[in-house]
Amino acid sequence: MKNVFRIMLIAAAATVFALPAYAQDAAPASTLTPAQEEEKAKLYTEFLKLIKGGPEQQRQASVVGKDYLAKYGTPEDDIVKYIRNWVEKYEQAVRDFEFKEAVAKNPDRAFQLAREQLAASPDNLDLNLALVQAGFNAVAAKNTSHNAEAAQAARRALQLIEGGKTAQNYVLFANRDEAVAGLSYMIGYFLRDSSPAEAAQALVKAAQSNTKFKTEPTTYVYLGGAYYDGEFKKLAADYKTMYEGKEETPESRAAYEKLMQSLDRVIDAFARAAALSKDAAQKKAIMEQLTAFYKSRNSGSDAGLNEYLAGALSRPVPQPGQPAHPAVSPSAASTTPTPQPASTPPASTPPASNPGTKPATPPANNGTPPTKPRQ
Repeated sequence: MKNVFRIMLIAAAATVFALPAYAQDAAPASTLTPAQEEEKAKLYTEFLKLIKGGPEQQRQASVVGKDYLAKYGTPEDDIVKYIRNWVEKYEQAVRDFEFKEAVAKNPDRAFQLAREQLAASPDNLDLNLALVQAGFNAVAAKNTSHNAEAAQAARRALQLIEGGKTAQNYVLFANRDEAVAGLSYMIGYFLRDSSPAEAAQALVKAAQSNTKFKTEPTTYVYLGGAYYDGEFKKLAADYKTMYEGKEETPESRAAYEKLMQSLDRVIDAFARAAALSKDAAQKKAIMEQLTAFYKSRNSGSDAGLNEYLAGALSRPVPQPGQPAHPAVSPSAASTTPTPQPASTPPASTPPASNPGTKPATPPANNGTPPTKPRQ
């Protein structure tokens, strides 16, 4: 607790050098008895002595100051203004310290403390950035209950920064430009399960930045997972219901091509993640996922995967809904492949607290990809 009280002493320093003397030269006539005046003077003297002390003395000074304000707060004079100013600064310093401690050690408490402040000041950039940090720490501790609030804080912080607002400390990020990309990454990070379509949009923005998030493997792991959950699963389910096992029609052919384009975006994202990963364990996990999806696109074959992977980073990152480079083997380029079940269904795990240091895997592939229409 020593640091917080150093802050308190600094916060009060501006007024310490202008301590009002206990005098009544310009004050209204007192209605207090001589005994009450003496008690009032003693209380003020005690307050002045306590504010110069250590942590416990300053805590007591807050109590004494509030007592003085309750008893002698009206009419307001210089002494009352001084005591009120000191008490307010002290209490704000305590709140700030408690919030910072909660962000690091107790995210549940951090969000609880922030709600009232955000209601009164939704454009507080520093507060919103701190909540992004709290949400990140919560997920690292396997607590996803605050993901929606953390995503909202990231959205608001991003809006404020893009609108020209600056922060004293960008918390998780080194500077403004990194914060713009990083907050997009965090929106995807928090929403990849609950709102994968929005997550994909945000992650593409991070991927297209000129910051470290452009070369962060988990940017593309989460993007691939968001594409898989956000569009591929639905397209596959709709296709199976409407067209699988039936004679080909123009509509079924178009639906199948749309489905394969979605799978291409999934594969494109995992290929980028694999190409960028430098951690052996992480790369192995990503390659397992990439191989499974690539085989699913190529009738169970991984022929041409190495060549596809080698060119992954030379191609522009496709926007959601935009066709990606077809992930088909050279031998299958002239025909439409029949996707097969992924051979290694991935398990869904939360990201490492420091992105990129451990393997991060996409949502489980529990379904069987549909087969193309019969011709």
